[in-house]
Amino acid sequence: MMRPARALLLSVICLQDSALAFRQSIWAEFFKVPQRGAFAKDGGEHLVLAQDGKETVGDPNEEVVQHASHVQVIRAPVFMLPLIAFVFGIVVVVIYAPRGLRVVSLILIYLAALTSILLTVKWVMLTNGFKFPKFLSACHFLVGALATGAILAHRKYTNNAAPSPTTREFFLFVMPISLSVVVSSGANISALVYNSVAFTEIMGSTNSLMTMGILTTLGTPPSMATIPPAMLVACGCILSAAGELHSSLFGVVLCLIATSSRSLKVAFQQRLLTEETKEKFDPVSLLFWTSVPSFVVMWTFSLATEGLSPYKQLSETTGSALSSLLFALGVSCVVAFIQNVAQLFVTKELGAVGSQLAAQTKLVLSVLAGMVLFQEVVTRMELMGFVLVILGVYWFSRVDMEGDTKQKIVR
Repeated sequence: MMRPARALLLSVICLQDSALAFRQSIWAEFFKVPQRGAFAKDGGEHLVLAQDGKETVGDPNEEVVQHASHVQVIRAPVFMLPLIAFVFGIVVVVIYAPRGLRVVSLILIYLAALTSILLTVKWVMLTNGFKFPKFLSACHFLVGALATGAILAHRKYTNNAAPSPTTREFFLFVMPISLSVVVSSGANISALVYNSVAFTEIMGSTNSLMTMGILTTLGTPPSMATIPPAMLVACGCILSAAGELHSSLFGVVLCLIATSSRSLKVAFQQRLLTEETKEKFDPVSLLFWTSVPSFVVMWTFSLATEGLSPYKQLSETTGSALSSLLFALGVSCVVAFIQNVAQLFVTKELGAVGSQLAAQTKLVLSVLAGMVLFQEVVTRMELMGFVLVILGVYWFSRVDMEGDTKQKIVR
């Protein structure tokens, strides 16, 4: 008998291999699409345009289409955006309604922030030409630390507890969470230099399965009944990844580092929010203690790689251009703060795997919003992937709730 962690790891490898082979054959024969540069999304904060395996930041409307014939695409008019958002909200309500109004509201806020952060980053980096993703991420962490710090200070002033981690908790959980955020984003962006965007997104689509393996290693294995729906969601994400598939060995290693770091982050968050320290840490306090070291590390990383260029561009920008840039930066930071807080609340309610699968549904809204706002194209294969994602999340939610009910009955 194989141990559960080993079985999950083998499931990840088999899923990737079989899905890649299936996707390549189907893509080539039935769903021919342009081989183009595309924006990779890393945790909702970075958009990097990769063309021919090289990392750049640019305008997707200037992509070079190599195979323009036989392209089966779907476009949507601007007035469809409110309808798309409404229908998507109804789908989320149907999936999570049994968990109550509070959970549904948290998930809707989380998904709205996840979708909006992509647009705000695009607004900062492309519309305003401020192409410094690491500096932008450092600003996100700084605003998160300041906002949650103010909340904790108010709590302390009103004689409520403002928890702080012990030395053991800080170095075994808080610091690893902070480093995982930085490592995952850095590895994911670097992977785009060696892999195509589509391959990088496919590797990232197995996050939930990787998280299951890490949770099993930490002694809190998920129910075996939740593995099939998680695999279905991963398959849907794989089918939804548009573009040419190519990779290198070093690129695969970087993808695995990024995926495992994201999974480690959410697994440790679950442990602090739902286990023996759940009475001590709430999402606001945990975000504060992880945002501070994350800011320090990311700011140092920005200085090392981007230098003083962000500050130079800010100082040289004047007038309405400066106002537009600062407004875009401010909006992006606010949305990032809402996203990070909501993600922790959702993790507390749904667990590490459940929160990751819920986040995968934002893929549908993000792509459909891109169709309307940026005239991006959607293929029939992507639509098929969307359906699998929604079905898999619905399936997982029902199985997970049944497991929670059985545990309550046993207790």
